[in-house]
Amino acid sequence: MKNSFFKKNKFIALLLAFALSFTAVFSSVEVADAKVKVAVGGIISVKQNKLGAMVVTLKQNNDIYGYIIYRSTKPDSGFKQVGEVSRWSSNDDGTTMVYSEYPGNSADKIYYKAKAYCYTKTYKQKKASKYTNTCSADFSYRFNAEPIDTKSIRLQFNITDEIEYYSIYRSEEKNGDYTSLCSGVRGYAGLCSYTDNGLELGKKYYYKIMKAERVEVTTEEPTTEATTEATTEAMTTEPASTEAQPTDPYYIPNTEEPSTDSWNDYDDYDDYDDYDYDYYKNYEYVDVETISSGVGMTGPKAVKPTSAKVTSKSTMSIKWKKNKDASGYKLYQYQQDGSYKLLKTISSNTNTCVIGGFKHGETKRINVVPYMEYNGTKITGAYGESLDALMNYYGCENETYEMKFKRVFGNKDYDNYRYKDAKDAANHMTSLKIKCWDFANGKSGRKITRTFSVTVNKKIAPTLKKAFDEIYHGKEKFPIHSIGGFRYYTGGSGQHAVGLAVDINPNENPEVTNGKVTTGVKYEPGKNPYSIPTDGEVARIMRKYGFSQGLWSSKQDYMHFSYFGI
Repeated sequence: MKNSFFKKNKFIALLLAFALSFTAVFSSVEVADAKVKVAVGGIISVKQNKLGAMVVTLKQNNDIYGYIIYRSTKPDSGFKQVGEVSRWSSNDDGTTMVYSEYPGNSADKIYYKAKAYCYTKTYKQKKASKYTNTCSADFSYRFNAEPIDTKSIRLQFNITDEIEYYSIYRSEEKNGDYTSLCSGVRGYAGLCSYTDNGLELGKKYYYKIMKAERVEVTTEEPTTEATTEATTEAMTTEPASTEAQPTDPYYIPNTEEPSTDSWNDYDDYDDYDDYDYDYYKNYEYVDVETISSGVGMTGPKAVKPTSAKVTSKSTMSIKWKKNKDASGYKLYQYQQDGSYKLLKTISSNTNTCVIGGFKHGETKRINVVPYMEYNGTKITGAYGESLDALMNYYGCENETYEMKFKRVFGNKDYDNYRYKDAKDAANHMTSLKIKCWDFANGKSGRKITRTFSVTVNKKIAPTLKKAFDEIYHGKEKFPIHSIGGFRYYTGGSGQHAVGLAVDINPNENPEVTNGKVTTGVKYEPGKNPYSIPTDGEVARIMRKYGFSQGLWSSKQDYMHFSYFGI
């Protein structure tokens, strides 16, 4: 009965599905119906990075919210769940997700497979019925040594559960004698770190990490003859005087009675049965085998990037605090697999550099690494902290609230986005000429170009112009017959009142509040060509340039695309 009702009233069913949306994050694709099959997805690659972590890269698409990750040391059996990754862990290009871990067990190869998942309309996780492909990578213990400053080196190395204890050794020659830095350190699976201090600049130091085993040291009991002699000596020795020496002016006689308490007098005596007497046994640590090894040098202290400023559509200016010991700097981009890509080398002790190659909306994690010339050798310093540089020449999806506010209002403290009055608001607006596709007649057939004049905020006009140009040149050639922008109303703090929102095809993309249409007519994506699918080309392009569709928990405003999401 219920099923037939919803089949006949598809519009009502659609509204109910959106009314159940928790936030705008869960789009109609993400909040999948329980009957919808979850895409299988797939693992693209598995690699071990330089610090020993296994990095699993997986496919991402609009039908996959995340993956459950499984691991084994065998290709066909023994897989156990080890973690989970969601689309929030996606790469900057939005086409892949990345999961990384330090495996607890070692093997020649580590195998991974996964199950994709989405969410049902009641927010229950729904896994795919099948696993993805199986993908593997060779496993090895890794070692990395990098300078902290001109007197210190940081060692980093990975271990597994098989290594309960380890020791670290250092030598000044590759095949020379090694000196123990620490022995019998308790190990825990993952990334370990050790700082070696008091070193010389310009000298190479060789290290090796050894697996150690703890063995009990047994002490021989004294012979009967030795015990007898010791007892006899103790009996013939005169007891020490209990009187204070004349030279001790602070002597106070002990007048307390000797204690007659015994262990049995204590109520908690039984608690000592659980005491770990084994803790006080004597142990020594025996090195079994070398886990990993490497070489390191001290170098100039790390510098911290302080700012990243957009200078063009593809370039940014990076600033940092100078290191007085540096001869120059190398700018690197941190990669998802843990490696670093060299972007630029600067052969002077400056504190700014312009780097290019940015794409719209791309974030590059930048490290500025100092180097110094010492006795004819170029010594590279520490990597230090990184800085996320976001290319937001135009508005983009990854902009923070602060970035958006600064773009539109600068450093002025506008009260809840309000302008003073209609005149003040109008002074901040401009008119855009926007080309769009539309049908020559009706809702099908030949399409023609229409040009609309839309008033929007000056600060966001270039972004909207870029977005609509991309929609116009898109594959869908989506038809648009109406666009609304700025409209001021007294005390208005909404996005239209400040020129930061547009409404597209309002009749076919209505505002729905608590399941009832309050503005517009009917929403029929896939049936009515003017209705905007929540994950169609128009919605994706608008999100790409920082404008989100009005999908909220109790209200869905399908026509509405706003810069601040309100």
